Amino acid sequence: MRLPRAVRLTIFIVVVIALIAGIVFGVRALLGLKNEVGAPERAKAEAGETILRFNEGYLATDGLTIRCFGSNNRAEPKWTPYSADSRERTVVASSSLIVMYRDDNLHVISKEGSVKFNGVLSGMIELVRCGNNNVAVYLPSEQVVRVMSQTGELVDNISTEGVELIDMGFFGEDLLWVSFLKKDAYTPSTLLKTYQPNKREMGGHSFDDQLVYDVLYSNNTLYVVGTRDVSIINLTTNEVSSKKPLVYGWQLIDSAQIGTKDAGLLFTLAGESASGAPGRLKFIQGDGTEREIHLPAGCIGAFIGTKSIYGIAPDRVYSITFSGVMTEYALKEKIDKAVILLEGNRLMVEMENEMRTMDLP
Repeated sequence: MRLPRAVRLTIFIVVVIALIAGIVFGVRALLGLKNEVGAPERAKAEAGETILRFNEGYLATDGLTIRCFGSNNRAEPKWTPYSADSRERTVVASSSLIVMYRDDNLHVISKEGSVKFNGVLSGMIELVRCGNNNVAVYLPSEQVVRVMSQTGELVDNISTEGVELIDMGFFGEDLLWVSFLKKDAYTPSTLLKTYQPNKREMGGHSFDDQLVYDVLYSNNTLYVVGTRDVSIINLTTNEVSSKKPLVYGWQLIDSAQIGTKDAGLLFTLAGESASGAPGRLKFIQGDGTEREIHLPAGCIGAFIGTKSIYGIAPDRVYSITFSGVMTEYALKEKIDKAVILLEGNRLMVEMENEMRTMDLP
């Protein structure tokens, strides 16, 4: 007896779906992709917004408005979105403070969302960094780094006369590092100074033939990242370790505190960093121990997690332990961009013009 056409069509569709599922399962089995990352959840952030890590959650900003979110994707912002006015601003943050700035105007906001300071400074602002309680503001026309409390009171003025500021940042209990370009050097060289604002200059180090572009603090140690090598400074003795991992031709793409005592620095080749397609990584940990990692082709991002390094591809996640063992995981949905790794190994991605998050293994 010939079955009705509708029934035959239904059977055909079921068979095709079963075949496709079998093929997918078979390919994954052949490739060893027995592990999968859970399906991504829709995040409250919007595509195109800048995302900043902020304690257990994140900040989302378009330069006009700041919204603060916790770790729960379904929750509304932790505090009312803050907006200075209709002019786009640069946003920076620490674990305690958030700053919006433009021209000579500075807004300081607490982690609870209350405005601590809103004022006009004596010159145009070029750079701002936040600490636990203080804010450092570089005013090139005044040739000074002005250290202020979160409510705007002057804490210290650090002169930049005769030097050119490269960068600065807080570490520990509102201590400050500042890197300067040495103008009297024949080749690009850096002078790094550390300060306890309003009390003393703690120390200074010269880094010849290279520019220092980042500094990480961990366990009373500074990891000074230059264009040639990484210098490790013991702050108790103010001595530089003889072990200086070479990073010429490499670009720092992520850094993190690992556990309570160790620091981790993740580099990729400079050309791969510019293209956004990391393939060869260098991981420097603790006392300067180095490890090179080769990611499979097609990765679009790499991050340091709590117990491993992650290479992110559109349909894969590669988890590499700090000792070098790699495990491959399949993604349930294809992603377009790996945006940022949040607290607790929660990855924020962009896919189909939406921001989503997923928990990595």
